[in-house]
Amino acid sequence: MAEDLSHILKGWEYDPTDERANVRTVIGRDGALKVQLRVRFGVLELYADGSPETGAECELDRLRRELASHRARKGSDEGFSINAMRTALISQEILDYYQRRVCFFMLSDYRRAMRDAEHNLELTAMLRKYSGDQEAAFKHDRYRAFVIMDRARAAAMLAVEEDDFDRAVAEIDEAMTAITDFYKEYSQEDLIEVSKELEVLGNLKDDLRKDYNIPLSDAERIETLKEEQARAIAREEYEKAARLRDEIAELQRRLSR
Repeated sequence: MAEDLSHILKGWEYDPTDERANVRTVIGRDGALKVQLRVRFGVLELYADGSPETGAECELDRLRRELASHRARKGSDEGFSINAMRTALISQEILDYYQRRVCFFMLSDYRRAMRDAEHNLELTAMLRKYSGDQEAAFKHDRYRAFVIMDRARAAAMLAVEEDDFDRAVAEIDEAMTAITDFYKEYSQEDLIEVSKELEVLGNLKDDLRKDYNIPLSDAERIETLKEEQARAIAREEYEKAARLRDEIAELQRRLSR
């Protein structure tokens, strides 16, 4: 007879007001760390490492191995493809890793959240390059900016935990550049100004600067000075503009060393 779940759910009521209260980690009978997500009518359980479903090899592991074997035999990627059935399996894995990533953010487990975001970015890139079902590939790739944002959030918070505040800002800056490039890749430059992902990362960077007194990087100072120089020129303050030009040139020389 199937086992009742009441002994697991007793004392752990679903909380509609605090999502963090609905997530916890446990050690399973097999000794593996697992994530449990309380939902209204029960509980979902995922392995914390490896495949969320089995804790073992995932589709990405298999794809990497098969691609390496193909390259060894053929000398290139030519002829390597992902069929419709495999694309469907990968699509499910992307959703599973997303669900687990959400849990890791709620648990403040930023290292695993970053790992799972990187997993989905690599899987999506493989679909773009090798899947015969490009419509399915696009359904995932259209969320690339969101996944890049999540990876950067996790990486930045992990850097903060390690007191590496410069790295935290650098992770955010690199992600913002990647997101901007993503919109340009799809000829959607008009979305850059209204991107929620860029807004979230910009706000996170501002918050980190205020909380930890992180100074501007040389690259950011150059952009700030360029804006100030443009305003000086518009006001015909040419002496100030020339001084700012020299300051910008000095910072650019420093960056190029």
